[in-house]
Amino acid sequence: MEAHNDKSYDCVVVGAGISGLYISLRLSLEFGYKVKILEKRSREDILSGEMGKSINLTLSHRGLFAFSKISDLSKELIDLSASLECRYVHKKNGEFYKQIYPTSETSGMYSIKRTHIIQSLLKRAESDNNISLSFNSMVQVLDREKARVKVINENRESMFRGDFIIGADGSFSKVRSLMNKGLMVDYSQKFLDYRYKEFFLDSNTVSRLKLDVKGVHTWGDSRGFILGLPNADGSISLNLILKESLTNNRDYKLEFLKYLSETLYGLNEFNKVYLEKALKKVLLDDSQWNGIVTIKTSNWTFQDKVVLVGDSCHSIVHFFAQGMNASLEDCYELIESIKKFSNRQEAFENYENVRKDDLEVLSQLSYENFLVLLSKSKGCFYNARWNTNSWLSNKTSFWKNPYSLVVDSRTSYRKVKEISNRQEIYRKYFGIWLIDIFFVVYGFTKSLFSPKRSREIKNTHNFYKKGLVND
Repeated sequence: MEAHNDKSYDCVVVGAGISGLYISLRLSLEFGYKVKILEKRSREDILSGEMGKSINLTLSHRGLFAFSKISDLSKELIDLSASLECRYVHKKNGEFYKQIYPTSETSGMYSIKRTHIIQSLLKRAESDNNISLSFNSMVQVLDREKARVKVINENRESMFRGDFIIGADGSFSKVRSLMNKGLMVDYSQKFLDYRYKEFFLDSNTVSRLKLDVKGVHTWGDSRGFILGLPNADGSISLNLILKESLTNNRDYKLEFLKYLSETLYGLNEFNKVYLEKALKKVLLDDSQWNGIVTIKTSNWTFQDKVVLVGDSCHSIVHFFAQGMNASLEDCYELIESIKKFSNRQEAFENYENVRKDDLEVLSQLSYENFLVLLSKSKGCFYNARWNTNSWLSNKTSFWKNPYSLVVDSRTSYRKVKEISNRQEIYRKYFGIWLIDIFFVVYGFTKSLFSPKRSREIKNTHNFYKKGLVND
């Protein structure tokens, strides 16, 4: 391996995304390591946004906990975020369900632009004397035995050595590919039969459409849906998800537009036409449809020389609001393992053992939640179960709200799944389903006597605070 500038560091991190920047800062702050970050994109590209990645991310307890380990970072990011209090599931003729998120006053859920997180992390990394960054640096060769990488930058080759290398270079990781080359490693890559693109409603449009900027908004059905995440400035970033086979079918997209139009009942005619035009423009544009992929690999480490974090070792369906939070939790657990074990290989193996099975469960939970967003969240029985979980978890000590455990605690995803499965047995055999029926009847009765066309089925946080009958 011949190259110019054979430089040595305590750690070489490949990838200057959220995981790469975060783990580099933690290594510097916790151990005083000299860290080299290699990034294939330009600095401008990173700060302006990453093609094929979501504009907005959801920040919940797991991510906030990780960011709290860097001075004032959690508070800074919360100030740049929009607080998420609920989810609006829009139906035909302006009807909707309002599902209150079960978060605590000390934690919460927030919607934040990816670029805001990158800017905050990059500012800290560039001011840290232990960290140096090289942009436009494409990894060409990885020597996993000696923890060396050769990169090319503007036709100039350079080599960097570290005591170890961290691969934080995303779903289609070059480090993962080179680390596992020639090894007996199981690897899977599966794309959903859906693609997505993003568009944007400015704050004036959102105000005119009277959309609540403290909630997530969803429209659609099993053919496709729109997911809206608010921003701190009052705007909303929208993901349009559509079946892949239909992304080039103009007739279908016009039919889907008609369906979406029916969910806009209650808007005045001017606003309805305005939004229909915006949707039509996005729907009929056949460019920039991004894939939704799940990636798994059986090997996350190589001896004490190479370790993967974030999407490099687990890419999941990103509509469960846990992708970034899980990646940050990876980084946190890796740091904790390095602290715990003096032998770095043992630290890497412990990190992999702690995280791998947990992320397998998260992958399953994320896919299940994607199916919920497609159709189940609009059903009265799903909403009744949501209300039952909230009511019982607030009224009793034996019942846990699975969604709350995911977004408002650091309970392992495996434990969340075990609790959820156990409670399903209770629901079936111990009469909990009767409470579900009560909330179905309550919602139906309320809709019959409501003077408003738009129906709002509230989460039981409001029921136990204000009384079951009063609104």
